[in-house]
Amino acid sequence: MSDLTVRQLAEVVGIPLERLLSQLSEAGLEKGGADELLTDTEKMTFLNFLRQSHGKAEGDEAARGLRPCAAHPLREACAALRPLGLDVAVPQGLVGPAQLHGAAR
Repeated sequence: MSDLTVRQLAEVVGIPLERLLSQLSEAGLEKGGADELLTDTEKMTFLNFLRQSHGKAEGDEAARGLRPCAAHPLREACAALRPLGLDVAVPQGLVGPAQLHGAAR
């Protein structure tokens, strides 16, 4: 990451400048104006503050990952066919009706 000004960070994140300045001061990063630079260390400090204020711990990696859904209807249908001697492979990822109808054509 490169150093950004407070104004640039507000534009990138998409929040008003005043709100970003108030959040920075809550995080302990006192910035006097919109044209002051934020270093990488300050950005990481701000990110950790936001994570803690929104209820996520600093090392909480499990909250970001997606869990496979065992109760997906396609997986249930495939499991029902296995005792009949039919083995249907379900691809990894999202498979919905649009993908199934598109593949059948």
